[in-house]
Parts: sequence; structure tokens; C-alpha cells
Amino acid sequence: MGHRDEEHWYTAFWDPDLLLPSVTTILGYTWSKGALHGWNAGQAARYAVEHHDEMSDLIYDGRAEEAIDLAAGAPGRIKTAAGDLGKLVHRVADARIRGQILPLTEEERSAVAPFTATLDRFIAEMRPEYRWTEATMYHRDLLYAGTGDAGIAFGVPLPVVVRRTLVHTFQPGALLIGDYKTGNEIWPDTAQQVVGYGSCTHMNIRDQLDTIVGMPPVEGGAIIHLRPDGYRVHGVLFTPEMRAGWIHARRWFDVVHRQAKDSMGLGIRAGGFRIEDLPGIDVRVRNWLLLRGITTLADLEALGEDAFLGIKHAGPAGAQKARELLALEGRSWPEKTEELKGAA
Repeated sequence: MGHRDEEHWYTAFWDPDLLLPSVTTILGYTWSKGALHGWNAGQAARYAVEHHDEMSDLIYDGRAEEAIDLAAGAPGRIKTAAGDLGKLVHRVADARIRGQILPLTEEERSAVAPFTATLDRFIAEMRPEYRWTEATMYHRDLLYAGTGDAGIAFGVPLPVVVRRTLVHTFQPGALLIGDYKTGNEIWPDTAQQVVGYGSCTHMNIRDQLDTIVGMPPVEGGAIIHLRPDGYRVHGVLFTPEMRAGWIHARRWFDVVHRQAKDSMGLGIRAGGFRIEDLPGIDVRVRNWLLLRGITTLADLEALGEDAFLGIKHAGPAGAQKARELLALEGRSWPEKTEELKGAA
């Protein structure tokens, strides 16, 4: 249960054929991180300047496209490295909470050491009580899922200060959704991320039986920002507006991810459909047709199914797609009474 593939979709625990988008996938489609565009451009430019000798050699050797790819790919390489380190910190934190020893290479141990020192300080000072860690959460009505880092209750108060105003204080023992972050800064969509987790209806506690339980009520969220030089804990209020905003994001994701694509039609021209404008027919078959002046669905209908099947690379599947296209103008080929035969 709770399997997530590389696209960040989860298998619904109640239906193995139903895939649910993850909280982070939904936010990726619906939350614009405009500042990232400038950062990406800056990192690409920085790479080009710092590696100008390498860039010059590539350009001189006629490999300018390779030089461009190296510079353009710099932001992605930086984010991948940071993401890998963040995942390692999460694994270490999860193991410590569970009282387990995580086997690490010397390189991994060296990379994560500054963060584990901060984690130890956070635990000593905030006195967290972990109700669960790395649990998969599901919403059976809104149809999404995600992995929350922890259910956590601190042993000290957690004030929430917004715009230099104390707006709330989570008292010791208040159950919160905890989420670790290890980057240089906290993006605003992180607040919506924990709202998404905290709004779920069920969770998999990841025991030996993959037990599914109802999601316990949480009072809010806690974004735990771990850095080598220290930590900060950001309290997140689950206000009615934040919950409504998350529901809107989930529904907007469906519009952006699927419905928008199904709402805009193909570009057309006057005078009927052109074969070159329609999808479905193999490009090699389409080129064969166009070279012989077969450009409209009327031409395709007149060609006939037997002749179409005689085209190399057409085949029965191609003929079925052609029949679907003919139906756009109410056209068809006569029904065949014998089994279709593919082209040689």
C-alpha cells in the first residue's frame, strides 16, 4: 500500500487501479515559484562564467550546443544534489525517531553530519513527542495522497508570529503535522503542503500489516527548518481560508492536468479537416498519403480500407484510427466481412 512511483502518484489503498496525485505534485502544477526563474538564470550564467575556459574550448571545437546544455543544466544539477541531501537528512531523522541505526557511507556521514548536529539540538530544546513518522496519508473524497514527515507534539509552546504580530500559540502537547526542510529558505507553498497533509481522511502507519487508520485531528502544522548553523520551527495555522485554498488547488490541478487538455480542440481551417492536421495516423503513412494528393477525409474515404491497409506501416490499428477520423465528418468505409489483413 501507499506505493509511489517516480511521477509522485500513489496507489489508493481502497482501489489498486486508482492513482492519486501527491500533495507536492498538485502544488507543482498550481503554485508558481516566480523567483525560481531568476535563480535558474543566475545559476546558468554563473556556471558559464566560472567555467569560461571549458565553454570556450567547446565552442572553438564546434560543440556550442554542448556548452549551452552544460550551462543550462547547472540549476537542475544543483537542485538534484540539494534534493538528494534533503532525502538523506529525512532518512536519518526517521531512523533516529524510530531508534534505528542507519548504515551510511563515509561520504554520506560527512555530508549529513552538520544537519544531524542541528537535529540533536532541535530534539533537546523543543522536546518533540513523535506520534508517527513518515506516514502515507490519503484523502478519499478529494482523491490525493502524500507522505507527511511526522505527527509531532512539542514539549514547549510554539508561537506563531505573522507580520510582527503574535496571532496564535500552539500549546505543549498540541498535535501538529511536522515537515522537515533543509534548503536555504522556506517557500510559501510549504504552508499549503502541510495543510494538504493535515486535511487527509486516512493514513497508513506503515507497520508490518500496512494498517490504515482514520486521520487523527491535528491543530496545525510545524515546518522544521534544519540548517548546519541552526534550526527554526515555523508554526502553520490551518485557517478556514487555508483549507479552502487547498481544496481549490486540488480542483484546479484537475483542470490544469487533464480538463484543460480535453477542452481545447485542434486547430482547423475552412473547407473540412486536413489529414495533416489530425492526430492518430502514423507519420510515415500520413506522408505516403500526402505525397499522393490524399489530403482530406473525403480523399481518405475514396481511397478505401483495402488500399489503406496496403500501405506499409498502416496495419489494423492504423485502419481503426483512420475510421475514427472519418467519423468526424460522418464518413466511413464499408464494413469488412473478412478478417483484416495487415500490410506486408
